[in-house]
Amino acid sequence: DACTFGTDWMTWDKAGERPSWTEDGNNCSAVRNVPELLAEQVEAADLLLVNKIDLAGEKQVDMASGVARGLNDKASLMEVEFGRVDVKELLGKLLGEEKEEEDDTHSHDDHEHSSHNHNHRHSSEHDHEASAACTEP
Repeated sequence: DACTFGTDWMTWDKAGERPSWTEDGNNCSAVRNVPELLAEQVEAADLLLVNKIDLAGEKQVDMASGVARGLNDKASLMEVEFGRVDVKELLGKLLGEEKEEEDDTHSHDDHEHSSHNHNHRHSSEHDHEASAACTEP
């Protein structure tokens, strides 16, 4: 949200201080800093949508886009109104990767890998059991 991202980025608020940001009884999430949560989401994203640019001022949009780009310079970044995104833009890269994977003649030896991403899947065999105590991520 272009209107609030810059303010949320600069706050000392905890997630538990925000209405409906955490589930009741989830004390580990409640003590997390809002900027920490924002950073994790932006850093992990393949696509960054800076929304509500029609409601935000130019400086707010520039701040939100600049911080997002600073945290993740590899993701696509789109500034949008009302969350409107052309599905071709949203899924275009994904659809291109699927086509590439289906192509039997594709060779990984004939090009540089730094120019595109590959999907990686994790098996469900990971042990994500939560401990009773919260730990720093």
